[in-house]
Amino acid sequence: MTVPAAPDPFTALCADIDRIIAYASTHQPRSLQQQLGPSDIGSPCDRRLGFHLARVAPCNFPSKWEAYIGTAVHIKLAHDFSRILLPDGSPRFLVEQKLDIGHIAPDVLEGTSDLYDRLTGFVLDWKIVGKTPLAHYRRHGPGPRFRVQDHTYGLGWRRRGYPVRGVAIAFLPRSERYDRRVFWHEPYDEAISVHAIQRVNGISAVVHQSGPTILPHLRPVADDCFFCPWFRPGSRDLTRACPGDLDLPRPAHTLADLHPAPKELA
Repeated sequence: MTVPAAPDPFTALCADIDRIIAYASTHQPRSLQQQLGPSDIGSPCDRRLGFHLARVAPCNFPSKWEAYIGTAVHIKLAHDFSRILLPDGSPRFLVEQKLDIGHIAPDVLEGTSDLYDRLTGFVLDWKIVGKTPLAHYRRHGPGPRFRVQDHTYGLGWRRRGYPVRGVAIAFLPRSERYDRRVFWHEPYDEAISVHAIQRVNGISAVVHQSGPTILPHLRPVADDCFFCPWFRPGSRDLTRACPGDLDLPRPAHTLADLHPAPKELA
């Protein structure tokens, strides 16, 4: 009988490092969160929201390394910006604040805002992105998901009693020099976040009334399908997984029709 050779110490160390990082990246609070948050409700995909609201078990687990890097950068940014003071000695920036925003039945809609500037009244979100998406945001700005997220944080700050003049996103390069960063901003518009909450509550109502059987009838829209927790190429059981935004039969009316989007998001 041949006894397998024990791995050399360095190989064992590398395996341990991989396991520790893999566990940490998939057990961050955001990765474990079950209820919808501001970063979810702007998704244009009704079906993705339906899977989330129906609490269907995920079947797709893409790499969390990028999110791991983003979390580490967020921690450092929060530390550095929390130390900036106004002339009266109070903090200029309020960082990593948990906000009560509203309700997505049956849950409370909460979110953690990266940064609020007391001097200018801007709500800002950090996004740590690779070279290709950075070039995209430079040309086109953020899509509806990020815009809704930012305005939703704005609503949370307004509910807390703070003035909100505008919303902003800092797209920071993950693999390029800092001077390649992209700043985006626009005036705060409460209608954007209110519409998003109404839309998701409409989806929530039919999901909780009908259960997962309604999921095949919800409209799929391309929304980073590869990273969707319920993406499974070739899936035919649309109550458990989705093959992505393919040429599948679609309903004549979508749940988004219940609450037409403001012109800014149309």
